Formats: sequence, structure tokens, C-alpha cells
Amino acid sequence: MKASKDIHRESGLLFTLANAYSANYDDELAITNYEQAAKGFLEADDDRMYAASLVNLSIVANDIGKHKLALDKLPKAIKVFEEKDPNSILYAKTQLGHAHYLDKNIDKAIRIFKDCIEESVRVDNKILENLNRKHLAQAYLDTSKPELALNETNKVYKNEKLRGISDAYLSALKLHAEALTLNEKNTEAVAVYKDYITTKDSIFTKDKEKEIANMRELYEAEKREAQIELLEKDVSLSRTQKTLYGIGMFSFIAVAGLLYFGFTQRMKKNKIEREKQEAIFIQEIEFKKKELASQTLHLVQKSTFIQELKENLEKIKKSPELFKVEFRRLVMLLKKESAEDKDWEVFKSYFSEVHNNFDHKIKAIAEDITEKEIRLASFLRMNLSTKEIASMLNVLPDSVLKSKYRLKKKMQLDKDDDLTQFLNGL
Repeated sequence: MKASKDIHRESGLLFTLANAYSANYDDELAITNYEQAAKGFLEADDDRMYAASLVNLSIVANDIGKHKLALDKLPKAIKVFEEKDPNSILYAKTQLGHAHYLDKNIDKAIRIFKDCIEESVRVDNKILENLNRKHLAQAYLDTSKPELALNETNKVYKNEKLRGISDAYLSALKLHAEALTLNEKNTEAVAVYKDYITTKDSIFTKDKEKEIANMRELYEAEKREAQIELLEKDVSLSRTQKTLYGIGMFSFIAVAGLLYFGFTQRMKKNKIEREKQEAIFIQEIEFKKKELASQTLHLVQKSTFIQELKENLEKIKKSPELFKVEFRRLVMLLKKESAEDKDWEVFKSYFSEVHNNFDHKIKAIAEDITEKEIRLASFLRMNLSTKEIASMLNVLPDSVLKSKYRLKKKMQLDKDDDLTQFLNGL
């Protein structure tokens, strides 16, 4: 395109390249190519594509904290859209509001978000309506207006739920749970947060499983091609050997050279295969690590929520006599849920795969170690704090410290040895 001196087509390619960089999270390269595309479109008198380049540039800039750049570019885009393309101005104004929010100009951001919501409803653009409502809700939360925030997150939550599971639905769940919590609607907050955990795990699992499956399919295809290629080389080498054998020792040396070449090629192919298998293995381990981290978060949050609910129930003691029976029943149910080992078994399975049979290594050092002590060792290996472990085990922090001391003795460690450091080294 540069050779053809067609500035407009070259700018179109730069715009497409910038989109690809943005999708691949190469943000700096995306910004550079959007800027070059914008200059080219301006020179080619294509104002609409010039403005579109500036808007896309600003989206990336906002995502990486370069909101000052977005504040510089977006007014130019908005001016063009006002004259040439009124339907596209909503996208630019949404990003302008977000840039002002990132620049701590909250009041101005709120005004822009409200205008964008009103316009989105008018033109029936649910995506931008929900995006602006989320931005507005976050601004309300930051300015200690949880009631107003909850009003917005309620609408976003309902809209995104109708559209199905997506990243947008995931962010809506998290924001809605936060707004419910700040409005002291704890029961609803727990339900929404559990939905958030489930949805997050579902999205991550589907994406990662698809990625691993694609890698395996590509690997198998390349492996088959390599086998066919080597077979063809073997046939070719065999025919060459028969022809050269009668010529004498010189030909023998030549054949030896060819065989050596074939051998080295096989070595290279085998090395490539090993590297591809290792890459798949690494992907699967990373997948397990993510699952383990997610399960750990789930355990911590579950225990934290249960503890908070217990504290709230304690206050019911001061209520009329009617609540006493209900209070005892609920406390018993919560204690039972807290003692369930189902979540621990799921956590343990992931932990064992990621950390190479950690429980077997522990038992090899101390045969009399208990299941509870293995659980404590696993949590320490995950670098959880004493407070987090206490919450998960439904005990006091002092009890965790005593258990750590007993575990240290069973591991035959000296007084000055660090237990967590020792466990991380297994």
C-alpha cells in the first residue's frame, strides 16, 4: 500500500492492524497504529474514519490508564461525529465520560453518563445503556451514594441476565453484589456473589478448555504432517542408497551424509514435538492453577460470608422471644454448612495436581499427620494469612497459631525455621 501511495487504503490496513493489536492486548502498538491511521484518514479527507480511529485509540488509552490522551483525542472525534455521523457520537461520549471519571472529575463524568443513558434508551442501544449505567453506578459508589448505585446495578443486572452469560454479565454481577452489600442487603449480596463465582468459573473453564483443545488439534495435525514428510524422506533415501551403492565408496559416504542429515532432521522434529507437548502441559497446569486459585477464593469468601451472617444472627438475641427458636435453628444450619468437607475435597484435588502430590510428601515426613494438619499445610502453601485460615476453618486466629506450632514440631523443624518457607520448598 505504501508503494502504491494509496493513503486511504493504507490507513484502512493500519486501522485493521490496530484492532488486531488491541484484541491481543498489545496496547501500545494498538495506540501507535490508530494514531497513524487517524493521520492518514485525515489526509485522505475521510473524517468519519478519522474520528473512528480516535475513538478506538481512546478506548485502549482508557483501559491502560492513559486517560489524558483520551481527553485530548475524544473532543476532536465528537466534533466530527456531530457534523458527519450523529449515530456514532454516543460511543465517543461514553468514552469521554469514562476518561473524566479516571481523571477524578466525577461530577462531570456523572453528567455525561446520564446523558448517554438517556440517548441509549432513545435509540434502543442496550449495550451502551448497560455500559453507561455500570460507569454511573461505580461513580455513585465512589461518592458514597450506594442507594443511587443500587438503582443502576439492578437495571444492568436484569438486562445482562436476559442477554446470557458473558464478560459483561460477569462485571454486572460483581458490581451488583458490591452495591447490595453497601446497602446492607447481605442475603441478596451472597446469592449474587455466588452467581458471580459460578459464572466466572464457567467462562474461564470454557475458554481454557477450548484453547487446550485447539492446541491439541493443531499439535496432532502437525505431528501427522511431520510423519508423512519423514516417511517420504525415508522412501527417497532408500532409492538413493540403491542407486549410489554400485558407484563405490564415494557414494557410500554421500549416503552416510544423507542418513546423518535425516537423523538430525528427526531429532529436530522430535524436539519440536516435545516442545509442543510441554506447551500443552504448561497450559493445563496453568489451567489447574487458575481453578485452584478460584476454589481458594470461593472457600475464603464462603467462610467470610458465613462468619458475617453469624455475627448478624447474634444481634437477633436482643429481639423478641419469638426469634429465639429461629435463631438456634439457623446457627445450627450455618455450623453444619461450615463443617462440610465437600469444598475441601474439590480444593484438595486441584491442589494435589498443581503441587505434585503435596499430601504424600507431607505424610512421608510425618506418618502420624492428621487430615486437618494436611489442610492447614495446604493453606499455608497457598500463602493464606492466619486470619483467612481461621475464617475458613471456623476457629480463632490463636487456634491457628497453636496448630501451626504443632505442625512445625511434626515436621521436625527447629525454632528458627520458617514453616511456610519449608512447605513451599516441598
